[in-house]
Amino acid sequence: MKMQKNVWQIKEMALALEVTRSGYYKFLKANLGSRFQENEILLAEIKKSHEASRETYGSPRIHKDLSLAGHGCSRKRVARLMQ
Repeated sequence: MKMQKNVWQIKEMALALEVTRSGYYKFLKANLGSRFQENEILLAEIKKSHEASRETYGSPRIHKDLSLAGHGCSRKRVARLMQ
């Protein structure tokens, strides 16, 4: 919604997406949690590792690369973020 606010009115987008306008503004002001921020960092590292493997590595190998780089997380978390 934030990216399209110059094209569409917030009111129209909220109606189309079945969300409230107040919820959208609350989300904008909300302090994103530490887990969300960690996931964003991990996702960037996952993308680097995946591109370095010419997009052939799956979650087990990506998890191993992340572990060797010092990023502690589970293989299931890596698999979820890769989806």
